[in-house]
Amino acid sequence: MDGCESIGVRNFTKGLYYVSVKPFFVAIEGVDGVGKATQVALLQQYLRGCGRVHTIAFPQYHTPGAYFVEAYLSGKFGPPESVHPKAASTFYALDRYAAAEGIREWIASGSTV
Repeated sequence: MDGCESIGVRNFTKGLYYVSVKPFFVAIEGVDGVGKATQVALLQQYLRGCGRVHTIAFPQYHTPGAYFVEAYLSGKFGPPESVHPKAASTFYALDRYAAAEGIREWIASGSTV
């Protein structure tokens, strides 16, 4: 099996077995400087041989969905400690929500995101 139609999954009680790969969504999270971009590049390189791959990073700077995130990060709402944590997390949620339809379309078209 070449990895494009299936991937190996190790189950320590049953050994290595293969599962079919359909378009899927991968989220890589972490603080700044931990190697997220490196891991995304490696995964992208591997999956590109298997079909269409789209990547998206958040915040999506310079898009309408990121307006509040950019305002928050630039200090337009005051220092970060003056913004309630629920409000700040809502800014990021709005940015992801703005991208959701496009992500669903990519997955429906057979792309891994």
